[in-house]
Amino acid sequence: MPPTNSLADIFDRLPETIREPLIVLSSAKVLSDEVATQLIEQTVDLSLDIDLLFDVLHSVDFVIERNSEWHIRDSEREFLLQLLYKDPHKLKECNSVLLGIANNAHPSNAGTTVPTYLTSKAGIAYHTAVLDSKEALIHYADAYTGHNTGEQWLLGELAGEQQRFGIISASAIEPYFLRGMTAYRENRINDADQLLRRVCKSNEIRIEVAIALHIVGLIRIRQYHLKEAERLLRRSLEIGERLGNLHHQSMVMHSLGNLIGKQEPEEAERLLRRSLEMREQLGDLSGQSMVMHSLGNLLKAIDLFRSGEQFAFSLRLNQETGNTDGYIKVSRTIYQTITELKRSNESDSALDFINGCLSIFPNSLELEIHKVNVLLDLQKYPDALVSINEVINRNPESSVAYNTRANIYKSMGKDTYSEAQRDYRYAIEFGSELKPRSRSMFRHNLAKLLSEISGNQDEIVALWEESIQIDPKFVWSYAGLGEFYFKFVNDMDSALNYLNQGLNIAKKHGIPDAIKHINDLLLLIGNVVDPE
Repeated sequence: MPPTNSLADIFDRLPETIREPLIVLSSAKVLSDEVATQLIEQTVDLSLDIDLLFDVLHSVDFVIERNSEWHIRDSEREFLLQLLYKDPHKLKECNSVLLGIANNAHPSNAGTTVPTYLTSKAGIAYHTAVLDSKEALIHYADAYTGHNTGEQWLLGELAGEQQRFGIISASAIEPYFLRGMTAYRENRINDADQLLRRVCKSNEIRIEVAIALHIVGLIRIRQYHLKEAERLLRRSLEIGERLGNLHHQSMVMHSLGNLIGKQEPEEAERLLRRSLEMREQLGDLSGQSMVMHSLGNLLKAIDLFRSGEQFAFSLRLNQETGNTDGYIKVSRTIYQTITELKRSNESDSALDFINGCLSIFPNSLELEIHKVNVLLDLQKYPDALVSINEVINRNPESSVAYNTRANIYKSMGKDTYSEAQRDYRYAIEFGSELKPRSRSMFRHNLAKLLSEISGNQDEIVALWEESIQIDPKFVWSYAGLGEFYFKFVNDMDSALNYLNQGLNIAKKHGIPDAIKHINDLLLLIGNVVDPE
């Protein structure tokens, strides 16, 4: 049979020995030759050559093959299903055969003699539905795990198909829920919202309704419909409490606490702490870390020391569980909090925040470096030196610590420049495994210091050129080298070359401090070259 784009156009012209088997085979979502043979032998009364039939099927373009499995293309299968549904007896007969195969299938045969879906809960639910739709809904609900897997996607597809054909009641929430959750996981937010809102209308006390309310509530937060979001989340929490589902309650309390934090900080803190308790009961370490992070954010406006404690709890837990993404996220939040406080001239508050962090995570190199840098900003040099010396004693090869101590010595004045120079060299020596930006910055720092004490010009230029080679986007090395050529070498061409390169990088990446600094230098050069 030649390839065709539409089975419907030629179906009536096909011999009955092909038409009826095709209709029967459409009852399966996916087939193997072994399952197709059993299905035809037990439901088709015609005498036919099955091997010849398979030769024909495997030659047409609407049969899609994948290893040992194959399926009829969706558009053609839809056409055949419409014909099958016109014969309720045959429909039940086919699904009864497929359900029997599914119930007896061994997982080791999945994807070979038995299509994978028939060895899954999704297949059981699908082929049960024609025989007992109420029992099928139980199977569909039981098969939902919330994980982002192919089986979970298939659940929604199968349930939606059976609802469309009237096998599952139009009022049943399972198909809408399963398809809505698939859409949400695939970031099809509008589709998810539309489908899950159907579930939210249900008055049933079921976890599916509670989850749908939670998800739609989160979508409303994205859309800034905060009052509606709060109402949905509170109803979701109420259902979770009535079901006694701690996992769901903890998740909704977390979402609700984040939502009302600014308006109702005391209730928000109670919700987050209760969520944390539940996560601890459930042994959910990842969940605990996320709630601690949220508590830290909430407490920033109330008590910076306690805020720091929560972030440190989260940071330590992520480190202990090997959650690199979580660790980076919390580290970034801590850094941003410190930076915002310093920019607001609240370095004392930043120190209070860091001390809160260190009270929980006392030997964190990252936190200790933050503290030393804040002490440096406050010009508390003796305290900063005491702290950084303790860090170096515990971490004698920490390039970051040596670079930090060098910054302190440099800030203390020219009397300690020799100590600063020594530590910048240690930073370069021990920092060979660090990221390019850090290695580039260490060389820039040493070059800058040497230029201020009239160091060896060749070494200074070599350090800055090496810095640029390591990280071509580190704008301050261009600015430093350009300024050095201008002020100390009197090489205006080289100065303009590096300063203009740096200015282009600063503009491209939006670095206002660098743009201003370089423009000021260019203005000075312009006045020297062309004083009029």
